[in-house]
Amino acid sequence: MREMLRVCIKILDKGSLLMFDCGANTPRVKDTIVGNGLHYLTLKPKKVGTYRNLIKGFDNGCGKFDCNGVEYLYTKKPSKRPGEFLYIYFSKKLCEDQLRKKGSKFRERMAKGNELVKKAKRHKAVQMFPSKEGWVGLYPEIQHSLVDIRNPYITNIEGFFILESSLDAEPEKILELFKQRDIARKFIREMKEGGELRPIRHWNRWAIIGALFICLLATAMINLTLNSCKDPDVKNFKLLKKYLGNLTLTVIYPQNAFRVMVVSNISAQIRAIFAIFWTDIAQKTCIYAGKSGLANWSTH
Repeated sequence: MREMLRVCIKILDKGSLLMFDCGANTPRVKDTIVGNGLHYLTLKPKKVGTYRNLIKGFDNGCGKFDCNGVEYLYTKKPSKRPGEFLYIYFSKKLCEDQLRKKGSKFRERMAKGNELVKKAKRHKAVQMFPSKEGWVGLYPEIQHSLVDIRNPYITNIEGFFILESSLDAEPEKILELFKQRDIARKFIREMKEGGELRPIRHWNRWAIIGALFICLLATAMINLTLNSCKDPDVKNFKLLKKYLGNLTLTVIYPQNAFRVMVVSNISAQIRAIFAIFWTDIAQKTCIYAGKSGLANWSTH
């Protein structure tokens, strides 16, 4: 994180906003960002005790807005940290999703527990362990509950999330900005996996921008190729690279004639990748082979 901040400080303009998840949310990181004239927007770590204290009285005076078809309740309050603001949000849809997932998890654990009960009823002693005093036997017993078992995974903070930022802005605008981080994450992942972006070991502003721009152009060409390819087997960059790597150029040296270069090792995927351009390549290859008296050579 320290090295990434050094790069951001060199290439970003003053007043730029850095967005990151709670994994990098530390006082040292935030002090570095603010000290270099930048702003930050991050997710507060979801600790039950901290969240319960901050969401007390949430219903009193909270606002409401829609974002991408989802309704959010919000409130804004200053943080204990100077120059920082807390934006507290609640989504009913998010709450229902989290409760459903925790309910499924609890039912899975209950099913495993029932299997343990069957084993405990079947065996009088599960295991015997030796000791200096003799053998120690473990005898399982089942403690019956008088009431239904409460789901221990439910913490009553479902549907809530809190954003921390050095910007004093409208909560609706802050949430829209934070949701845009996913676009940047997918963009960087695409350049790493598709364009095989390597670590950038430059500290010059324009050198860094140039390296990213070249990788962006390469990624755009890869995506255009994948979109134009009609073969279902060519799904991603790794498969595209695999099929292109199989394509070879065969050089033939016939007796008393000029050498002939023929595109060989052609598959159905190669034809689909090159699409309409493959017709010209095939025709030229056949022409070269015919001129050299190698009519039996073909692009197949």
